[in-house]
Amino acid sequence: MPRGSGKNGQPKQGSSGLQAYMPQGSAAGSGSQVGGEANWGWVDASTISRAVVAVTRTGGAILFGKSRKMDSYAITLYNGGAHNTFYWYGDEEAPTKIHSWLEGLIYNCDQEVELM
Repeated sequence: MPRGSGKNGQPKQGSSGLQAYMPQGSAAGSGSQVGGEANWGWVDASTISRAVVAVTRTGGAILFGKSRKMDSYAITLYNGGAHNTFYWYGDEEAPTKIHSWLEGLIYNCDQEVELM
């Protein structure tokens, strides 16, 4: 499992403040790598933008990047001094998996804002 992520892309135990926003299901990819490249240009820009708005409305922050080897996508969520990083291998299914995960994150953040 890549550094910084919990089992199957879930947050590590003791990740206070962040768990309320995490979508359920696996974040970490496991397919074969296509060209070994993670390219954020292949991920839907409007979904990324909506995720930024949703996370920041809860007082958190979100960072989009790549693994050290540049072959995996990385998303780090920050909230209340805690942070967690989630990874997806740069395979052909990664943009779809990331889109679904971000939609879950957006939904969870929106639910939290409604309760505030």
